[in-house]
Amino acid sequence: TAPEVLVIDAGPSVAEVALACRQLKNAARTRAMLLMMLADRASQVDELQSLELGVDDFLAKPCSVRVLVA
Repeated sequence: TAPEVLVIDAGPSVAEVALACRQLKNAARTRAMLLMMLADRASQVDELQSLELGVDDFLAKPCSVRVLVA
């Protein structure tokens, strides 16, 4: 079975990782999985594109463990 949550460290390539997230959301086996993306840079464009492609939450690094768990 697929994990319930996947935390992805996008590093500087947010657009490429966002496309991979869209593929995960389109696959029957991983469709219900929650996707959280951590990114080095958090431009509003990157965040919106990621959310539109299926990312459930988008966090800019560095973020605290408290924020990640919340």
